[in-house]
Amino acid sequence: MKEVEIHAWCDQCYADAEVKSEAVTHQVRIDGDPMMELELCDLHDKELLEPLRRLIAERGSPPARKPAPQPKTPAKTRTPAVCPIPTCRAQMLDTSIVNHIYQVHGRLGPDDPRPKGRPENITPVQWAVDWVTQQNGAV
Repeated sequence: MKEVEIHAWCDQCYADAEVKSEAVTHQVRIDGDPMMELELCDLHDKELLEPLRRLIAERGSPPARKPAPQPKTPAKTRTPAVCPIPTCRAQMLDTSIVNHIYQVHGRLGPDDPRPKGRPENITPVQWAVDWVTQQNGAV
């Protein structure tokens, strides 16, 4: 079995004069660019990276922390009110009134469309009663 040696040559020495100088590999990233490797001998490390290290030590600061993500606020909740149904005097939650009136008192046939959304200024009971009245002519 043969022994394999892997050498890292200084990028700057090789670029200048195609000299193969033993080097140490440094990982460098600037402003979100991809991580790059730079192999430099001791001489070029001191020449190129040492001024950068001094500048960072003297004037650098840690990166600003990103604010923690805000949790999504839950939908507004309310307690449903119990309301009497004028047509049959049943008591039910206002969230169920439209289905009750439509299914029990107002269905005109299997193809009859469901009532559309209620305007904000009308109570669910009044809206359901008005819709049934409009469909049947009377409550």
